[in-house]
Amino acid sequence: MTNGSVDPQSMVGGTLPGRNAELRTLRALLWDGPDAPSAVVLHGPPGIGKSALLVALASSVPRMVRGTDLESLAAEGTDLRGLVAARERLLQEAGDQRTLVMVDDADALQPALTRVLLFIARRATGTPLGFVFVSREPGAVYADSGLPLVRLGPLDRASLERVAASSMPFALNSEALEAILSVCDGNPGWLQEIIEARSRAELEGRTHLPSLSEPAPSALAWWAPVFDGFSVATRRALLVLSAWGATDLASLARDRRFTLADLTPAELAGIIVVAQERVRFTTPLLRSIAYFQASLAQRDEIHLGIAAALDGPDDADRQAWHRASALHSPEDETAAMLEQAIDLAWHRAGAAGVARVWERAAELSEVPSERGRRLVAAASAHWQSGQGDRAAALLSRAEPLVTDPTAQATAAFVAGAIALGGGHPDDAFSLLVTGATSVSKSDPELAVNLASRATGIAWWAGLGDWSQSAMNLVSSSTDGASLFSRFARATSQAGIDILAYRFESGGPAMTTALADAEEFTDPRWLLYASECAGLLGDDINAVVLQSRAIDALRGSSNAPELPFALELYAYANALHARLDASAAAAQEGLRLAEEAHEEHEGSFQLAMLAHLAALRGEADSARDLAQRAAASAPDKRYPTARWAVGRLELSLDRPENAYRELAPLFTETTRHPIVALYGTPDLVEAAVDSGHAEAVEDAVTAFEQWAAHGSLWAQTTLLRVRALLAEPEEATALFERALDEPGSQRRPFEYARTLLLFGRHLRRLRRRLDSREHLSQALASFTALGLTAWADRARSELRASGATVAAPGNTPTAHLTAGEARIAELVAEGASNRDVALELHLSPRTVEYHLAKVYVKLGISSRAQLSTAIQASD
Repeated sequence: MTNGSVDPQSMVGGTLPGRNAELRTLRALLWDGPDAPSAVVLHGPPGIGKSALLVALASSVPRMVRGTDLESLAAEGTDLRGLVAARERLLQEAGDQRTLVMVDDADALQPALTRVLLFIARRATGTPLGFVFVSREPGAVYADSGLPLVRLGPLDRASLERVAASSMPFALNSEALEAILSVCDGNPGWLQEIIEARSRAELEGRTHLPSLSEPAPSALAWWAPVFDGFSVATRRALLVLSAWGATDLASLARDRRFTLADLTPAELAGIIVVAQERVRFTTPLLRSIAYFQASLAQRDEIHLGIAAALDGPDDADRQAWHRASALHSPEDETAAMLEQAIDLAWHRAGAAGVARVWERAAELSEVPSERGRRLVAAASAHWQSGQGDRAAALLSRAEPLVTDPTAQATAAFVAGAIALGGGHPDDAFSLLVTGATSVSKSDPELAVNLASRATGIAWWAGLGDWSQSAMNLVSSSTDGASLFSRFARATSQAGIDILAYRFESGGPAMTTALADAEEFTDPRWLLYASECAGLLGDDINAVVLQSRAIDALRGSSNAPELPFALELYAYANALHARLDASAAAAQEGLRLAEEAHEEHEGSFQLAMLAHLAALRGEADSARDLAQRAAASAPDKRYPTARWAVGRLELSLDRPENAYRELAPLFTETTRHPIVALYGTPDLVEAAVDSGHAEAVEDAVTAFEQWAAHGSLWAQTTLLRVRALLAEPEEATALFERALDEPGSQRRPFEYARTLLLFGRHLRRLRRRLDSREHLSQALASFTALGLTAWADRARSELRASGATVAAPGNTPTAHLTAGEARIAELVAEGASNRDVALELHLSPRTVEYHLAKVYVKLGISSRAQLSTAIQASD
């Protein structure tokens, strides 16, 4: 594409995206009934899509001729007789075929041909002929012709994004997209010109775009007559305004080269707006035009003048930036000025602004090691602002240059965070350990930060040797100076003990250390503390700490930590079967991870979604997600996912299947120490109900020790576990104690499960009346929690006790499974199979399969009928 034309490849469905309304307008004006004018003047700036629109229009008619091919018509003469003869000839050539006459560059036609074509066009009504005169800005001849004028305006954002996506074989970085859209003014041709002028590294976000994006050459040419018409003083004032970036007149008045009077012509021309002591360009494009219409030397002069004018105590960052903008080769002095102003840049523009300052400082660094150090700082800031791809690219450039241990450790930290966000915990662990090792003596606080992150990864992996390596680093990196250093040291050793089931030492140590977490305000500290609480089994405290971390992260610019915090929160709430809280956190966390180009369909995330699907009773979805979680794990196993399937089978009252899923989680080769502890109550229930009670002795012993040494969650479920294994009379007393255990009602899902199992126990003792009270409460709790499958179990037990139980519903959709019902609801709301697949994290084929089952169950055959059925259910 050149000269502002629009690449036909960017057309979708025969026309540019976003132009269907204009296409309908043209067809209506040309051929919609006997009274249609049959002629129109189509105008707009170059690149706006006039030619592409006409190509689409021509595809709908059997015959098309171009105005330039009709020059012979003028030979008939331009008097009345010649004009009539030309009309008759053109009609004769058209015959009965609808014919589109496209007059491109209408303003450039010879006057004689213009007169002939306009004469025929004004008399085309009721004929097969349809005329479109194409012009950038219609001159007087066409403006006064009496023909309808149709101006092509800017495309909407969604359509521009489709044009951009069709212009390249790779994904466009979100920051780069925003910069480009800001100066294309809704013009698809200009958009494509800008894209062509940028490198792939810039478009993918691996290198930064200039702070003020350069417009398309065609845009500059289009606006050149307007700016050339201004005086030198006005053009200079516009250049100053565009370079300042400030909009308040008080700031601009500090530059003595600027006077408001010089801007008056630009205000009258609609280039700028002055109101309430502020001045701004009417569009970002016009600011860019004002800046780039000047020569490089003129722009440099303006920047240096602004730097001189910015002499206040709060201006150091902007002064350094403008000074840097006038440099085109390294200069250490200005690089140092930029670095010294980092704090001001942070308060002014957050992590994204700081990243840009560090990156510019690196570009201006004369010493390679300083350039590398500053590139690492820029990478860290980019990571904090959610630009992981840019951070990774900068780290790659910095690696051969960095010699400073702290910078090397920071690089390892950022690289480790990116690896973890990309679903590679083994790489992340290795990077973090390497980084912590390099600064264990020179920067112990940084070393502890890295080592604590490595510790969390080790715990999630359930690997004692990883935990030991991380603990050794923490111990060698801290002298106990800071609160977090002391906390990390105590908890890293306690964590190793708990993973090794040395609860008598690990439990009390972790409990004591967690008391200090009440003083934490740093979100990273809070997240690590929540992982400690989870390891201990202090489940409620873990949720509180995660909630505090999320609140702190929302109020900071440390964006990359938020998806992980939300996913942890979703996991913790799934343990408690708080479906709404868990689903909301999971959806937000996955969305943020996807926006940051981080892993959002890795083992960790898929297993989290499998637990949610299992709780909802969505059997096929839970199994599919669990299988995908295991398949994406390095060793093709993922214990947490298998646990989710085991819980699903329990909810469906299939204990043999549940035991088959859960038992492997407790063998030495596949055991995850923490998953096994949390899964023990499920294993015991499945084992007892399937005749394998003798196989759970070791698991129960470990669970009892965990409860005895600090696990509050285990303490509230242990009595239920013992009741399942006890003789009937002893079991009754244990169930009663379990219901009275302090804290049990703070965990409504576990409390409801105890009610269910106690009610079943009483029914089997033929104490049917007593059983109904507990079973009724269990049914009410499961129903309130939205746990359909568990509610069905309680309902079945109630019926077995002789109670009359109302059906869950007599609506047309009452006999759909939870998964089928959810798919049916989304489809009834208008979602496509692909949309449903994305929403529920299924494959389109799985959605199609379940939808077919819905149709069979409801006796319907269309989406319209499904919508009616869903409305009837409501």
